[in-house]
Amino acid sequence: MSISEDSPETKHSMDGAMAPKRPFRLLVKRLAYLFLIMYFVILAFWVTGNLRSYLDSTQSLLLGTLAWDSVLLTFFALVGIGSIVVLPLEGERRQRIGQAVWGIGGYILLLAIGIFGAFFGDAILTLAAGLR
Repeated sequence: MSISEDSPETKHSMDGAMAPKRPFRLLVKRLAYLFLIMYFVILAFWVTGNLRSYLDSTQSLLLGTLAWDSVLLTFFALVGIGSIVVLPLEGERRQRIGQAVWGIGGYILLLAIGIFGAFFGDAILTLAAGLR
């Protein structure tokens, strides 16, 4: 049996087609995913609480948590954009530019979701508090 060129041994070797990933970029990406998943879970709990009439204190806790989670999502999206600009990948120039554009686009989407969530959570909390 011979080893083909597309085998996992040659695909992940240092002189193969794939370059090793940077641990810092992996950490930032995974933390951004974590906060995005937490964002949607908290938002789903808040919507469910509106439909099922949760207590006001529970809804306030969920909105406060949503706002802080959105701030952290925004922070890691900014760090992700910075890591793409500062720590470029190795490889062919055209492929790097394409990957960088897709990466920056994804982090900009996460940035927009985070900013919206932070303003949304704080706005609903402010409106619920009323004028005191």
